[in-house]
Amino acid sequence: MEEVAAAAWWWSSWWAVAVAGTAACLLLHVATRVVDALWWRPRRLEAHFARQGVRSPPYRFLVGSVREMVALMAEATAKPMAPAAAHNVLPRVLAFYHYWRKIYGPTFLIWFGPTPRLTVAEPELVREIFLTRAEAFDRYEVHPVVRQLEGNGLVSLHGDKWALHRRVLTPGFYPDNLNVPAKSLLALIIKGRRACSD
Repeated sequence: MEEVAAAAWWWSSWWAVAVAGTAACLLLHVATRVVDALWWRPRRLEAHFARQGVRSPPYRFLVGSVREMVALMAEATAKPMAPAAAHNVLPRVLAFYHYWRKIYGPTFLIWFGPTPRLTVAEPELVREIFLTRAEAFDRYEVHPVVRQLEGNGLVSLHGDKWALHRRVLTPGFYPDNLNVPAKSLLALIIKGRRACSD
């Protein structure tokens, strides 16, 4: 009987050690994956882009650049907008973009948590992206409330639907097609000014 109890004790302690060891390995694996996703991967991406000359605000653990973005937006909206700058709304609407563009140049990263977004403002680079590499750049999925406001226009479409809508809309922006409304609009403006001056 004592042999059976000793064997049962050995078996139960071995089983407990195996379960605890497996749980510890699993916990270590999950912790490593979380730390990799939230710290090491963003740091590697930041270094990769820095080697290519693309700088960014420093990555902050878990929040990225969001805290700075909110602070810059709050600071911009706290001050009244100057009447002389009524048409220059960028510093107020996208205060973080305006501020960081001055510091980091026209191409920089913005961190939304551990996810980077590449911001490009060089016209030639934007043109190259849209004309030659549009399929390589995925657009983010917008919030459903924003989707209701925007609708299903060219900006929010993806893939084949985007290509079809773009192909349908492009001829409307050819210079020949734009000249006709421009001439009639110019005639209307001149007629309106004459009516106002009389």
